[in-house]
Amino acid sequence: MLAGELYEVGLAVCSHVWPSNSKLTVCRGGGSNTTEWNHESQGPKMAKRFILQALKQILFNVPDFNELLSVAYLPNQSMAFHSDDEQGVQGFIAGLLLGSDATMDFCCKGDVKNCPTLLTVTLSHGDILVMDGDTIQQKFLHRVELFGYRFAATARFIAK
Repeated sequence: MLAGELYEVGLAVCSHVWPSNSKLTVCRGGGSNTTEWNHESQGPKMAKRFILQALKQILFNVPDFNELLSVAYLPNQSMAFHSDDEQGVQGFIAGLLLGSDATMDFCCKGDVKNCPTLLTVTLSHGDILVMDGDTIQQKFLHRVELFGYRFAATARFIAK
């Protein structure tokens, strides 16, 4: 499920606009309908609020995210190497993990078969991973591997 600004990647997701963007939009490449944020269930709203409250206690200049991508993973599913460098995505991305442990690997952009893993981060229930700065998305790829059932809520700011 996608809540907030239009997402450029062809995912079949449901997009919901935040209150500051009251117009109805459709996800590019996505097959689902888009709903205004005020019709959204409490889950995505609570996830966004939790991420913002946690980050503002320890970081300065946390953006008021206008997009939340929620993904449910079953055992043996994962997210392949990718970057969040679509047009409009700003350089501060925060992901909340709920459920089973997971690892996030980072490697250089290019041929992932020939690029060694540069960093592996182990994530547990309730962890928030922050990627800050456009360089991370421009120069590196990341993937997620799971060890069971997992939900992820990724908060981003999409500029128009």
